[in-house]
Amino acid sequence: MNYRISILLKTLALTTWSVVCGLWSCGLVVLWSCGLVVLWSSSVQAQFGQQIITNPPVNTDRALIRIQYSNIGSNPSAVNLTLAPDSPVRISLGYPHPSGGAGSYGNIPYHFDLYSASMGEAVWTLTSDGQVALTGLRPTPWIRQYIRPVPYDPKGRPEESWGVVNPLRGLWKGGGTLPALATYWPGITKTDEEVIIAQWSNTKQGILTQARVHGWSNPDFDDFVIVEYLFTNLGDFDGDGREDQPGQTSTQERVFFAFVNYELPTHLGSLWFRPGGAGGYPSVFDDIYAYSDAAGYRGAFPTGLKASVWRDSDNPATSWDDTGEPFYQRESISPAPGRIVQAEGQMQAAATWAMAPLAFRNSSLSHAFNPKDKKMGYVDPVGEQPYAARWWKARSYTDYDDPDPNRDPEKKLYDEMTAQKIQDNPDEANAGDRVGYVHAQVYGPYTLKPGESAKIVMAYAAGHPAQMKTDSRQGTGAMDMLTWDRSSEPVEKKQTEMKTLGEQALLENLRLAQFAYDSEYHIPAAPTNAFIAADDLTSSPDAHQQISWIDDSDRAINPYYKEADVIGYRVYRSTWYPVGPWELWDTVSKGKGGKTVNGRWTYANGRYTYEDLLSAAGFEYHY
Repeated sequence: MNYRISILLKTLALTTWSVVCGLWSCGLVVLWSCGLVVLWSSSVQAQFGQQIITNPPVNTDRALIRIQYSNIGSNPSAVNLTLAPDSPVRISLGYPHPSGGAGSYGNIPYHFDLYSASMGEAVWTLTSDGQVALTGLRPTPWIRQYIRPVPYDPKGRPEESWGVVNPLRGLWKGGGTLPALATYWPGITKTDEEVIIAQWSNTKQGILTQARVHGWSNPDFDDFVIVEYLFTNLGDFDGDGREDQPGQTSTQERVFFAFVNYELPTHLGSLWFRPGGAGGYPSVFDDIYAYSDAAGYRGAFPTGLKASVWRDSDNPATSWDDTGEPFYQRESISPAPGRIVQAEGQMQAAATWAMAPLAFRNSSLSHAFNPKDKKMGYVDPVGEQPYAARWWKARSYTDYDDPDPNRDPEKKLYDEMTAQKIQDNPDEANAGDRVGYVHAQVYGPYTLKPGESAKIVMAYAAGHPAQMKTDSRQGTGAMDMLTWDRSSEPVEKKQTEMKTLGEQALLENLRLAQFAYDSEYHIPAAPTNAFIAADDLTSSPDAHQQISWIDDSDRAINPYYKEADVIGYRVYRSTWYPVGPWELWDTVSKGKGGKTVNGRWTYANGRYTYEDLLSAAGFEYHY
């Protein structure tokens, strides 16, 4: 049995903005979540080569989007050379995050972590001497040769005091080689719910890179993560996080930073009708990409947002329009790992994605730093940004056009990324343009004196048509994603809404991400998770499903008002899979027993016990 319970709060009124805090999706399938995670390895120099292969990554766990981060800024499969070069296994950009594993509607639950929507997000650093340091995208020995993990030391910094003892499991401060400094708990700060800090240096340029990742479970702010990238000319060529020769570090001129992504949103629905084969899964290379400020863009984004946008499109190799990966029983293969009792016409890859900058300069123009960052003295880039917006086609895992250190000289990598060009968008009407895409936004040039830093704040966001529709079964008005996916509406109508409403939802989510950054992350705080142990999943004497949880969440302190303002719990039920579709099943008042048509519950000795009166023995339910 699985379960999902949300916690209700009173209305939070901020200085100029108020939010009625109804549904707070706290995702009980996750039994713990990290507030601050610092990625580093002990005995880094002695064990480096082995550790970057064996160290597990850390996932964002609060937002609906799951992205992995490692202590070298790379997806682990980009450096694990035991994987075949054409391996399709990459773990990144799962959406919606169902807490038990990232991503896919179209694959059985234990495949969620294997088939997500991305082959990775990488950072390239390019300096005027023609040198390139990169953290991906493709498996390359460059990463092991030149990238060094650098421990982030919280001592003397705000993070040193983060984390309060969690009565459900205590303060988690370690485990293996990836210590975490704080378990998520309300009231850590007024601004941070989940933070992951990854930090690495490279032996080619001596530039220290830090990626600080922010995520929230608040349903208005859970369709994106924000990553603050900080690049410091530290003169650290040996990877110890310190200047090698104090006072001798040279100024770095004409430095560029490129954010390079390899996205395959079709992965979410790729297993149901076509098995894999050598060179990749042909069915997943049928996407479309657009840069919102390029010529020919006709989507929902206004000029000036500088967003890289991508989604699934129609595969020319299929006899039907497979935009969004609609499921058709007649086309499916059986047995197949992707057969999970989909509804006829169920959309399996309906999201639209974007990477967009939120801030990169001090001026009062667009994309300016928030007040806190303006005080830090970050260096501005020269000229309008991004310096370049590029894309390359990937027709399979082995047939691609993007620059690759495994086959291209370093000069070609440098020249490709530093060519000042806003590339025209591909044309979705052309079958040859419906492929996989590697795309990049390049920022610079920067001049970094010794010790100076450049900062670029990026949002990774997704949008789904359901966000723009209402459904009273959800309680909050917004339709559940899987309710929309599995609806009996004509596939053609859903495909149209995917291209229109999906992009509108994405735009709305990016604007919320901008608000979050501009307000220095002062957004309504989420309460703690309610916790359901394995022993609390039982059946009642009447053979009904029964769940139980302790009342610690009743006492969660709102960090803005310093009071416990949880007023109850919302119980959601799914009869398909633990990812949904969810229906609001009952509302449990704080500190009281009660009964409705759907269920009854008791509150005694600090524990709630809920019985689903409409459940029956022998059937599967998720809560």
